[in-house]
Amino acid sequence: MVSHQHLHQKGTHVIGIKGLYFGVNKGYKCFYYTQFKGNYLFHSILYNLDGSIRDGRLGMSISDGCIRLAKENAKWIYDNIPIETKVYIS
Repeated sequence: MVSHQHLHQKGTHVIGIKGLYFGVNKGYKCFYYTQFKGNYLFHSILYNLDGSIRDGRLGMSISDGCIRLAKENAKWIYDNIPIETKVYIS
């Protein structure tokens, strides 16, 4: 069952800020983030600071509404989807 906190990112949004990674101050790295609404991002799975995988789960409602991707897919969005692009999430 998907909790309601994960449903409020549905709809049409616009690509905002991007960055190479975040989370270092919390002891992990998520690579190639691309914002699509407020604090909601497309980003890679979680890695430890040494580069090993910390949490590789995909396809589950386990974050706060972000969309986790394989690192190469997060990089593709980061590299190829321009800021201001409309994104529809259903």
